[in-house]
Amino acid sequence: MDYFYKMYYNIKSIEDRDKIAKERYNYHSTIRTGLEIKPIDQDKTFELFYIPTNKTINLIQKITLYDKELEEKFNILPGVAKTKFLIEIVADELYSTNELEGIKSSRKEIVESTKSIIFNEESKNKRFNRIYEQSR
Repeated sequence: MDYFYKMYYNIKSIEDRDKIAKERYNYHSTIRTGLEIKPIDQDKTFELFYIPTNKTINLIQKITLYDKELEEKFNILPGVAKTKFLIEIVADELYSTNELEGIKSSRKEIVESTKSIIFNEESKNKRFNRIYEQSR
């Protein structure tokens, strides 16, 4: 099955495009996301959906196997290493989110705040006290 976005502009009439889109939307294997989009310069909104292909199913299977392997490796780590790993993951995620939202912060500030939450200590950084208060 060809990807619809690759065939879209090769389909001459809008009616044929709509027909193919409707058919795919109604496949038994179609997964509807519940999310809607409104393309630029169009009045209609459309629900996003996708149809799992053999390629995506195989990729999901690989991810599941890797996930199991990573979990097994994580479980044999000493407690200190697990804590350090979790602090790094949370801090990286918060830092990235702050960057996206235009909030100026340093990784050091975020790591210190994350540690205070994990170890249930009063945060030394007044800027991130709200995070600490919400975690209690």
